[in-house]
Amino acid sequence: LEKPGKEDVEPDNDTKLVAHLMNLFDEYKDSDYRKKYLENDDSEVKLAQKRYRQDRDAKTFPWTNCSNKQMPLSAIAVDHLEPRLAGMLASDSEFVSVKPVGEEDIINVTNVIKDIHWLLKNVADWKKTVFETIHDLLINGTIFLLPVQEEQKKKRRQRIIPTPEMVAEILSQKLPPEMMEIIPMMISDPQFPDNLPPEILEQIPDFEDKESNDYKLPIINLDLNDVYAPSKCDKFEDVPTIRRFSLTKDELKTKSKKNGGPYIVTDSILRAFEEEKTIDRKTITSEHLDTEGSAYKEELDCLECYLKWDLKDDAGYDWVLITIAKPIEKIIRKQRLIEVYFDNEKPIKRIRLWPESKALYGHGIPFIIRHIETGCTDLFNQMIDSGTVQIDPWFFYEPASGYDPDQVSLAPGKGVPVVDASKIHFPNLTVSAVAYLQFINFLLAMFERLTSLADYGMGRESESTSKGGGTLGGI
Repeated sequence: LEKPGKEDVEPDNDTKLVAHLMNLFDEYKDSDYRKKYLENDDSEVKLAQKRYRQDRDAKTFPWTNCSNKQMPLSAIAVDHLEPRLAGMLASDSEFVSVKPVGEEDIINVTNVIKDIHWLLKNVADWKKTVFETIHDLLINGTIFLLPVQEEQKKKRRQRIIPTPEMVAEILSQKLPPEMMEIIPMMISDPQFPDNLPPEILEQIPDFEDKESNDYKLPIINLDLNDVYAPSKCDKFEDVPTIRRFSLTKDELKTKSKKNGGPYIVTDSILRAFEEEKTIDRKTITSEHLDTEGSAYKEELDCLECYLKWDLKDDAGYDWVLITIAKPIEKIIRKQRLIEVYFDNEKPIKRIRLWPESKALYGHGIPFIIRHIETGCTDLFNQMIDSGTVQIDPWFFYEPASGYDPDQVSLAPGKGVPVVDASKIHFPNLTVSAVAYLQFINFLLAMFERLTSLADYGMGRESESTSKGGGTLGGI
């Protein structure tokens, strides 16, 4: 029998896993749906953000320096809803409801609700992210949230108050054995600790440093560009998902398995940081500072993958968490998901506005009102331009009129000498501003119907007897 060639050798499980994940990443990244929604210059998200910020491309029609204003309907809708929604979630009121399983749980409902709110406030730091997540959700229509476990050691300094035990220990070291009997008498004296000799008081430090472990479970609002998933999926919670992020060398070493963390650190992985250096210290520009955030950072591009896979560890086919160092395509973290998240469910959660069936992304307010906002903007600019040409119209003149544009400047109340004014002709450009305002008000009525922001948000008294509903109620 011939010996199997090198190309016939079965790759190990890790090699198969890395190849599978890199193929998934390329498939997700190259999706036309993702590019149209997120990455192209005219993508839904980029246009929505431009409309909210009221950024306008340069405009030269119908003439240079014509009116180029943006009607801020997106900003009105988002800024009207955002504080109201954030106020509901970030207020001190209890918005979590608890349903008891049995009769014996009824008496514990109140305490459970309080415990959940305490965890959200103190462990999850919910209030730190609630405003930005709602803001992004209203504009982009989609957000991805990830709870991350963090445990930090903190050193705190606190003032020392002398205790009988502390003084007894110090006195036992300073006094000779024959005087040990006076220690209980000194401690029991009502004047304690003022009755202590100065040389004893000097031995008691004013402060002491103590270390404590702070455990947090902050909820991170992930950048849409950093989350990769199938364009079409029935249940997002069941599909493989990839998060792109960066690790510094210090973070990788601190969280290495050697230091009790999850990451595998080898020489080849550390060398990958050298491969990632694309900016020379001597060529740092202000543009680099704006985009990178610092003059020089050693960071490793990583892919954190959540999928179901058989790790060949007798646990079978189940959810796993795999992190790959992208430049060298090597696994630097490999764990069963249940070891990290006890519920054994993919931790990345998706929230969408105006979702479509099986679509990965939803739609934000600027996308929903884009035609109404464009119509209002065009009418508003046309109204300003029509007023401009009525105040300072163009005209036609015959050479025999005596008008010389190179020798004449126009100004209110200033006369212009001509030979024959009958040879100067002005077109009739009269357009009533009221007509424009009527059309704009019609579109604003459609905007109100579409978003249902409430009459007070439009600056008028409410004529509706409704108790809620609309955009705010739906969200």
